[in-house]
This record gives sequence, structure tokens and C-alpha cells, in this order.
Amino acid sequence: MEPRFVQAICALALGLFACDGKQSSHSGEAPRVQAPQVDQAPAGTIEGRVLFDGVPPPRSAINTAAEGGCASHPEEPALTETWVVDNGRMANAIVWLVNPPPQAADSAPDLTVEREPIVLAQRGCVYRPHVLGLRIGQTLRVTNEDRGRHNVRSIARSEQNPSVNVNQAEGAAALELVFAAHEVAVPIVCDLHPWMKAWVGVFDHPYFAVTGADGSFHFGDLPPGDYEVRAWHEVLGRQSAEVRVTAHSGSRIEFHFHKQP
Repeated sequence: MEPRFVQAICALALGLFACDGKQSSHSGEAPRVQAPQVDQAPAGTIEGRVLFDGVPPPRSAINTAAEGGCASHPEEPALTETWVVDNGRMANAIVWLVNPPPQAADSAPDLTVEREPIVLAQRGCVYRPHVLGLRIGQTLRVTNEDRGRHNVRSIARSEQNPSVNVNQAEGAAALELVFAAHEVAVPIVCDLHPWMKAWVGVFDHPYFAVTGADGSFHFGDLPPGDYEVRAWHEVLGRQSAEVRVTAHSGSRIEFHFHKQP
């Protein structure tokens, strides 16, 4: 085929495509240019511990002898859980970010979205666990595993969160509660057994933790920036600290609580 004939065919393409198959810049549309890749800084972490300075009040045994149904799960002695401290490391503290990263709001669940329920069990006439955290819209399932009756009463400060007072007999269906507002922390008690008490922290983001026996907490996948971290204990109140997270790094913080005289 003559070269001049090839050129004529290309001219008849109305400027839509060049002969090499690529779209011509004379087509009347702006050429499609691939957006440049944004270099996102790697995420950082915040970790630390909640500590108690000094000698904590001792844990005391809970006398449930008068309640026959309380002996149905005697896997361990019933002890108070307000003060659970091991070599200065304090359990049952709630730690959370006051100003989570912007994308955390996108992960906040809609109230219609089903999430795995969190179970608060009444077993051996003790609420287990003593302290827990959950998300807005997540179901708290309160169960009675004892051979007797309990009374479940939640005392929420926010009007958007449930305040209930319900009798729960042996073998009764679980009581399901759903919280709609951030609150730290909602107490849940049993009026029939005054020593029974649990605490529920409610959050609109996933950056929260309840310390275990080692008093530790960890938040990952944090973009660089300045964050406020807050720690709560049922008797000792709250503490706050400012933490800076940079790329490729982990920031560490310790909260030191002590009992007022």
C-alpha cells in the first residue's frame, strides 16, 4: 500500500484517532490524563499503660452465701473488681482518642447495621466483664446465667442512651440494649444484689480500649498528627494527655493514677 494512500486514510479519521490508535487531542474533548498518585504518609501508633502509683485498696471477697443461685458458677472466688492492680499496672480502665482521625467517622456504624453483640453476663451474681466498651448502634446483650432472679438497671446520663429497670428471671431471654450517643461510662447495676455493678463505655469510633491485667492499650493505623488521649477509672476519674504521631513511628504514653487521701 502506497504511503500517500495511508496518509489519506488517516486524514479521513476526522481527528478522532491518530493512526497509532491513540485518541487525538483535536477530538473536541480534553485528553484523559491519569491523576497523579498521592503519596500518603504511613500510619503510626499510640500505645501505653495505665498505672496506679502507691498501694491500691485491696480487693475484697463478695459474700454471696445467702444467695443460693449465686453458687451456680463457682469457678472462682467472687472478688470486687474496682481495684485490680498488679505491680502498679491497672486493669478495668477505659482509654480512648478524643479526636480520632477523620476517616474514623466513616466507620461509625449506622444504627440499622447489624454488628456482633457484646455480652454482659450475670454469672455467680457478678457482672462479667466489669468494664466494657462498644460502638454506637452495637447491641449489648445482658444475660442471666444464674439460678435466680436479677434486676438489670442502666443509669445513662444521655437521654439518647437507654435507662432501663428490668427484672430478669432465671432462664429468661437476654435483655438487648442499644446505645445511640457517646458516653463514658454508663453504670449497670442489680438492685437485688447491691455489689453487682458494671460500666459501659460508648463510642462513635473504633479507637478505644479497656485495659487488662497488664494495664496496656494500643491504637494503630493513625495518620500523623496531634491526638488527645483520655483515660477513665470508675473511682479515680479522668486524665488526658497530648500525643504527637509521626510517620514510621510509634508514640508511647503512660497514665499515672493515685488515690486521693
